[in-house]
Amino acid sequence: IGSAGSGKTSLALNLLANTSKNGVMSVCASLDMSRNRFFEKILYRQFNKSREQTFKDFKEQQDMIRAEVQKEFGNVYIFDRSSPSVESIREYVMDVEQSTGEKVKLLAIDYFERISSEISEDTAASKRVASELQDLANDFPHLCVVVFYQPNKFSLSGGPDSPILSYTAIKGSSFIYQSCRQILSLWRPFFNPKTQDKDRYMEMAILKNDLGELDTFVFGWGGKTGKIFELDEIQENQFRELLREKEDNRQGATNNHNDGWR
Repeated sequence: IGSAGSGKTSLALNLLANTSKNGVMSVCASLDMSRNRFFEKILYRQFNKSREQTFKDFKEQQDMIRAEVQKEFGNVYIFDRSSPSVESIREYVMDVEQSTGEKVKLLAIDYFERISSEISEDTAASKRVASELQDLANDFPHLCVVVFYQPNKFSLSGGPDSPILSYTAIKGSSFIYQSCRQILSLWRPFFNPKTQDKDRYMEMAILKNDLGELDTFVFGWGGKTGKIFELDEIQENQFRELLREKEDNRQGATNNHNDGWR
């Protein structure tokens, strides 16, 4: 679960790159962007160049670039319908397994709200979709299903750089978070126009975990590349200092606002 722009698709790409390089057959249901746009994000991740330079390089070195992407994402199949049903996603997974002769072991769905249902009322529709996804996972015991969710508006009152520390922040029916085995949230603590020069970090929290403990983590954030990486001790100390500075500034702004109303 994470706000728009928080890095959910980038997290999906990190997961898919790791599974693919380890020989794990994977499917990414990219429901909010076309196959071409998804490929473009992969190119930014791989080569970290401007949009103009990326297109120029692709025109001039297409075979080389495709080969590099194949190394990283060769075991990933992209399903790019904009508003599919769970059944159509299920059929695509079955088609990939039939055409490759291998089991699909990871299905990443980006994101939940784009899955369609014949039910028109939003809460009831989200319950139906969550139930169908749970059935999908149960019917394919070798398959890990990772679904990306948008938070409800109440959990974002502090802005997209605010922590999400409760799984009830998931938009839709409570059946959604009841049916998930693990729930993680992510946010970028400096994802704000005023602190964009510090936007080099991603925080995550384990909000629900049937098989272990809850916890929070901080990682490095690769900006346009969307790469997520572990911090060393020095980098983590720098992050803690920036976070204290942010909190001091927020507290100072709150105090000034209160003074103005006295």
